[in-house]
Amino acid sequence: MRRGALRRNTDFLGAESRALLPYSQSLELLPRYLQQLEMESNGKRVDREGRELGHATAPVIWGATGTLSQHSFHQLLHQGTQDIPADFIVPLQGKGDPTSQSLLVSNAFAQAAALLS
Repeated sequence: MRRGALRRNTDFLGAESRALLPYSQSLELLPRYLQQLEMESNGKRVDREGRELGHATAPVIWGATGTLSQHSFHQLLHQGTQDIPADFIVPLQGKGDPTSQSLLVSNAFAQAAALLS
């Protein structure tokens, strides 16, 4: 994930949070890893010299595997009052049954498309 994209979401779009939705059980820890990486590293109010920053820093990052989160916070993404950027992370090839993987990919794309409307 590029830092520029995060800056656009916070600085220009005013987004204070960001959802990460991996559609793979093997990536279930990715949102927690990126929380640590982004919010600890980029969530400071001062620069390296201790000067106050005049812009937003990192958004609050949250998420869970897409298939589980569809039954919880997807309602907020679809019908809530806030615009929350959501990153759908979809491996096109996975372990196990190819038909199940194809259905999972289709599900993720359908959820992403629904958010666009």
